[in-house]
Amino acid sequence: MSKRPRTKRQKQKEDSKKARRYLKARFNEKIGYIFIAIGYFIKNNFIYHKKRISILLSIITIILLGFTTFNFVKASNIQNEVNNYNQKNAKLESKISNQQKEIDEQDKKIDEYDISASPKIVRASKKISQVFHGMYDYSDANEYQKNRDKNMKYFTNPNSKEVKKIYNEDEDSDGDSIIENLNLKSSLQEYNIYTDKIKVQNKKVINFKAIVEYQSDIIGVSSDYATRTHNTIYDIEYDTEKNKISSIKKLNTLKENKSLD
Repeated sequence: MSKRPRTKRQKQKEDSKKARRYLKARFNEKIGYIFIAIGYFIKNNFIYHKKRISILLSIITIILLGFTTFNFVKASNIQNEVNNYNQKNAKLESKISNQQKEIDEQDKKIDEYDISASPKIVRASKKISQVFHGMYDYSDANEYQKNRDKNMKYFTNPNSKEVKKIYNEDEDSDGDSIIENLNLKSSLQEYNIYTDKIKVQNKKVINFKAIVEYQSDIIGVSSDYATRTHNTIYDIEYDTEKNKISSIKKLNTLKENKSLD
């Protein structure tokens, strides 16, 4: 039985298959040689370069150890700074707590005082009120100075260090106006005066406690620190014969915004 002659198309298919098998064999052979070459290179060169590789790895290890040590030291310094900050904070909190205790103690003492309707008390209260309004109600240095000049007549000794300390002359060490330099203004927010429960008919000196709340502003500055509310407690002695303040002392001052003085 004779074979059927192959067509041209069949012959082309067979040739294509042979070509693919040949190319595949050549590809596998080439890839195999690449892996063999790589393996040979590693096998023959690793021993030769072993010393260099060890040195390189040692250098990398030293660098990593140095970097780790540096970060550890840096973290330790940061922790020390945090500890120092916490210690300073604790001291500040303790100081604020002590100041607040003083305020609370003064409040307890003030609770022992009361307002009296005695004519002497009323006269003294009016004059003390005028002094505090003049001291804490002003829009500039000129108004402060006018108020101060007017109020000096309410003190038995207006030139005393005590008066100058409490109701200062608005001058710095160079003789310039503090209020003008700082561009300050002030407004009296609340004022209360108390006296102990005594019969004052024959009393030459009357003791008062005064609580003054005032707000100070730096004109033209919008920062939170530019406006502060202060609560101040005063201990006052009033001479009923001269109808003047014989002694005035500031017990303490609490600044409500940002700081404690």
